[in-house]
Amino acid sequence: VNILIVDGNEKVSSEKYTELGMLTQYEVYQEVLEKISAYELNISIVHPTWGDDFLPPGTNLEDFDGIAWTGSVLNIYDLRPDVQRQIDLA
Repeated sequence: VNILIVDGNEKVSSEKYTELGMLTQYEVYQEVLEKISAYELNISIVHPTWGDDFLPPGTNLEDFDGIAWTGSVLNIYDLRPDVQRQIDLA
């Protein structure tokens, strides 16, 4: 089963988790999905807030059986480029 995890957090926020010895939100999502799934999962993770080229070349959303989107510290009302990339992806 192909699953896409879309990490909604900024890179700086994820790095803060790592610096504190914690898992990032996308790592927690991956662990939970793998733990609760009755199927073997092929999980891909993308970070649209980190830059423009977040989908690997040749990858389409149709390649995935499901998508999980993490939360973030960002706000949809702040139409910054990192927020707009997430809106465009949705």
